[in-house]
Amino acid sequence: MSVEHLRGTKSLHRAIAPSLLLLSGVIFLLALLPRLGTLERYVTPDELHWVDRSIRFSQALSRGDFADTVQAGHPGVTTLWLGSLGLTVQRVFNPTAPVPGALPDFAPQDAEAMRYLAQFLTPLRWPVIVVTSLNLVLLFWLLSRVIDRRAAFLAAALVALDPFAVALGGILHVDSLLMTFSLASLAALANALQTTRSTRWLIASGVLAGLAMLSKSPAIVLVPTAGLIIA
Repeated sequence: MSVEHLRGTKSLHRAIAPSLLLLSGVIFLLALLPRLGTLERYVTPDELHWVDRSIRFSQALSRGDFADTVQAGHPGVTTLWLGSLGLTVQRVFNPTAPVPGALPDFAPQDAEAMRYLAQFLTPLRWPVIVVTSLNLVLLFWLLSRVIDRRAAFLAAALVALDPFAVALGGILHVDSLLMTFSLASLAALANALQTTRSTRWLIASGVLAGLAMLSKSPAIVLVPTAGLIIA
């Protein structure tokens, strides 16, 4: 049995150790529970615009009108997909819930239209909250491979409990997804720099960076940042 195989076995065992699974669960709850506090409590101005965009995106998908799926220049693709997922899950588990119909042009001054959109906000928030929480678990797992597990836990917990991050992570918007995908991408890149089998980690970092860019275009800074780190 080769030394490389033994190292790989040891690394795999470390990755699935019960303590790692337990700490991952704790991080998930630390991220999830505070963000659930936003449900049914308040509405931010931009969210109803994202509800409108998500409904239009979902309707465009259902009729195969892919050109009409472009709803924002952010580009906000991950937010639109997660919002559409929220609508689908609501229809599956609550068949009596209202189904969005044809929408007029978005007009923030139209109070009746805003109340109509607001009824869909909670189910659309849920997927963003869950994905943000899972991203922080992923961040912890990736960091625990390159630094002390206690330090990795502390780093992920601080992000999970940061008030600004909690506020952004509980709403239907792009910024929380941008942040967590970007952090996970950099953590995957750190793994690539500390192993001889770097290809898979570079691919993982690239995929996560792509998701960050699809969330919000400022994530393009990850490209020169990664170049400087590798150099």
